[in-house]
Amino acid sequence: MKKFIMFILLFISLSSILKSEEIDIMFNRNYYPFEFINSDGNPDGFTIDLIYAVARESTLTINLVEGNWKSREDLLFKGSVHISPGYLIQSDNPNIIISNPLFSVPLTLLYKKSINLSDTKSLHDRILILSSGDSSGVILSAGKPVEKIIRTKSWSDSLKALRENYGDYTIISRIHFDLMEEHYRSELKEMNNFELSLPYGFYSIQWNKNYLEKLNNGISIIKASGEFDRIYRKWFGNEENLIFKRADSKQSTNIYIVAAVLVIVVIIIYRNKRKVKS
Repeated sequence: MKKFIMFILLFISLSSILKSEEIDIMFNRNYYPFEFINSDGNPDGFTIDLIYAVARESTLTINLVEGNWKSREDLLFKGSVHISPGYLIQSDNPNIIISNPLFSVPLTLLYKKSINLSDTKSLHDRILILSSGDSSGVILSAGKPVEKIIRTKSWSDSLKALRENYGDYTIISRIHFDLMEEHYRSELKEMNNFELSLPYGFYSIQWNKNYLEKLNNGISIIKASGEFDRIYRKWFGNEENLIFKRADSKQSTNIYIVAAVLVIVVIIIYRNKRKVKS
């Protein structure tokens, strides 16, 4: 009897130790095939599957909260959510922290065949069409940041706006153009020498650092165990070159260098604008 009671007490003790912490994770409801609402009204997508896998290995129980990248920092600071996935561009706010990259997404620059855009230098004074809250909005054009930007609700709206001549070019992920290429092949052209990849992972704030550390551990586990690759094949099959490459080793380093340069440009623009206003 004593052994049975001791076993029950041990079980209760272990259960309390191993009990998962519950956190809220925001996701972008309109970013198929990464994060979206499916036909049954539920969160779905490549990133959603990865979130569940990483959270399980991190002993975290998650609640998914609908949102968008534009409102990400507001939601984090208000405490509405603890974590948000997305392209990893370091914020100029020192309290925003980011995880290790889950993967890397190459972007493509598209323009109307009716205009001549040979390289990024020819983008000067051209109008960029970009999805609202998209992290790829800061690119270098002839050594200067883009100032003329039209915002749309989604990447698909950006393609439609470009076709309707609301702007001169757009930047979307390679996978998104692959999904829509048949509809726009006769009208749009890719800039061959445009190269930009962005890492995708998790955002949080300093006081939730322990959650991010747990997620980093979960990321390492699913990559080492092969679960990342299984989820990848579920959504993209074996077309690795067509979609994106994992963010590892030198590629990951190069991505962060590009991201750092872009962030510096944003900070310089912001400071210059404040000086002009004052």
